[in-house]
Amino acid sequence: MKREVGRLTWIDFLLSGVSNGLALYAMSFGLRKPLIGALFISIMIFGTLFSVLMHRFLPSRAAWIGGVLYFGTAVACMSFNGQLNLLLPEEGFDRSLLVAGGLAWMLTCCSFFLWRESMLLFQAVPAIALFGLVGAFDTLSGAPFAFFGFLLCFATMFARSNNRTMMKQAQDAGFAARESENQLVTELKQGPWRFMAGAEWALGSALAIVLFSFLGAPIVQGAMQGVVGNIRVSTPVQSQPLSRALDAFGSSGSVTTVGNGPRGQLSNERVFRVVAGPIGYYRTTSYGNYTGRGWEQIEDFGTRDGAQRAIAQPNSEIQLSLGRESENVDLINYMIKLDKRLQRVPIVGAIKPEEVYAWDLLRPDGTVNWPESALRLEVTTYLRKANAPIENCPKPFARKFTQLPPEYSSRVKKFAVDAIRGATTDYQKAQKLSLAIGGQITYDLEADPVPIGSDAVEHTLFVSKRGYCDLFASAMVVCARSVGLPARYATGFFPVHQEVSDGQLTIRESESHAWAEIYFEGVGWVEFDPTEFAVDGRDEIGTPLVGDAIWKQTWFKVFCALLGGAGLFFAPRLVRFLKSQTADIADASRVPTAVAFKAFHRGLEKASGRPKRPSQSPTDYLMAVANTLGDHFEEAKAISGRLSYGMFAKVPLDESEVQSLREQISLLLEKLRK
Repeated sequence: MKREVGRLTWIDFLLSGVSNGLALYAMSFGLRKPLIGALFISIMIFGTLFSVLMHRFLPSRAAWIGGVLYFGTAVACMSFNGQLNLLLPEEGFDRSLLVAGGLAWMLTCCSFFLWRESMLLFQAVPAIALFGLVGAFDTLSGAPFAFFGFLLCFATMFARSNNRTMMKQAQDAGFAARESENQLVTELKQGPWRFMAGAEWALGSALAIVLFSFLGAPIVQGAMQGVVGNIRVSTPVQSQPLSRALDAFGSSGSVTTVGNGPRGQLSNERVFRVVAGPIGYYRTTSYGNYTGRGWEQIEDFGTRDGAQRAIAQPNSEIQLSLGRESENVDLINYMIKLDKRLQRVPIVGAIKPEEVYAWDLLRPDGTVNWPESALRLEVTTYLRKANAPIENCPKPFARKFTQLPPEYSSRVKKFAVDAIRGATTDYQKAQKLSLAIGGQITYDLEADPVPIGSDAVEHTLFVSKRGYCDLFASAMVVCARSVGLPARYATGFFPVHQEVSDGQLTIRESESHAWAEIYFEGVGWVEFDPTEFAVDGRDEIGTPLVGDAIWKQTWFKVFCALLGGAGLFFAPRLVRFLKSQTADIADASRVPTAVAFKAFHRGLEKASGRPKRPSQSPTDYLMAVANTLGDHFEEAKAISGRLSYGMFAKVPLDESEVQSLREQISLLLEKLRK
């Protein structure tokens, strides 16, 4: 059976599957949820195979059903993505990211209904939207490569689609008698349509898009950073701007995972500056509940009444986190100047309660949401004195900061008990734990992620023995709780390089950090950072993982210069080549045929009262006015066929045949007027 010209092939479905798979991969691994990605990609593969079978065996006239089903499925996925999210592993998507889940469900489920070419190409819409979200998160270093692969596949699909359309039009214009599609393409390459035939256009257009993206995307990203930083995104909890510099090892939400490495590529870009502030741990968020794979915190107060009730409660988390006047603390004032948007105010020490005028900014852990419109903020906090006596933790203490998951690892508990032997105070216990953890784990930003299903602390202490600051901090908190010390997990920034100029301390993105905090009587939360005692490994704390912006690098400038020189050299030659080819195509010997062609269609339009649309081929138009032509249809069809051949064939009609066709046209139009 001869395949219909213009039908999709397995190559088109393969390109669609690969491009959609790359989008799902970037989404799932960018959010550190590989199981979700594996589920979506598996379903998408089965859906694409199903669409191949439907396209192969379903009659063309019934393919519109796939479009209806596609639309209905897309609406359902976006409308019920909350319910669908409950079906996913790894706790699904966070509430503020349900739109990503809806797009992923749409991309996956709609793969079962790609029965028409238009639906196959439309899949690029949710795929591009997913890549846009991944770019906003900036959490996957391989996302640009995945996006380039997606562009390559989609550009090839689009070029193949255009090629099929050209072949269909060429067939309608007089090439219908060819034995095969390959022969049709061969004939097209020899005629005036040769520049639109063949697969080389697909590859050329794809490579052009990839090259443009590679060169232009970094420049656009850098130019738009100042604008993007002021865009606010609403979430169910609060309205705050997103920032990839918020916390490379933490999360602005109520849940964070550990053991995945720095979230995004840590650059040397400036995040904020501190005027008249100390060198210390600038906390942005803290967490209390350990899940085995990460940390959880309680939600915001929600209302002023809720905040006031929590503050009035003696042992509430907020009461434990607020600063208090005592002989062991100093009251300090400093100013924070933002260079990148943050969701939380970086605080060193404990916030002074009287300084928080708006209850909706104060959080239960004593941190403060950043005011939406402020770029500078004056902060007053209590900071522990260097010589303040630190001995023991209060007993009893809030259970939230001393509990661990039920039946937690006995190996971790034994490690903690062995480490504190000989200590007489809780402070000595904490110091011994920090030293033992630092000697057990090698600090390595390139360490492999903690395997799915493994406890992050146990795996790092006894299996990999390599990790990053979030694993050091998690191990410290878990071990402290194992021996009865109240501890919490904190994230923020630590000025490793102590870059001070003109009284301003500069904090850079590479100085994102995580540490442990233990509560002591009379002084509050005290920082413990086992990375101070870590065995040397690859990379140092505060070391950028990427260099300067790409357009600032020497190789990029040299490349642009060479590219510009090559353009100046080849541009005149390209112009001359195109002019010569245009001259060949616009062969003057075809002008009489074109004039006759135009007169023929004008006569048919007057006789039928139906104008020819630009999108209609000559054959399509003849079929549209067939009723008007009546018995003269075959005669008109023969004239149209010869004129089409004379317009597009390799060899033009000679002058005598064109004159004969003009006479036939005149006779036909005279018959139609009678």
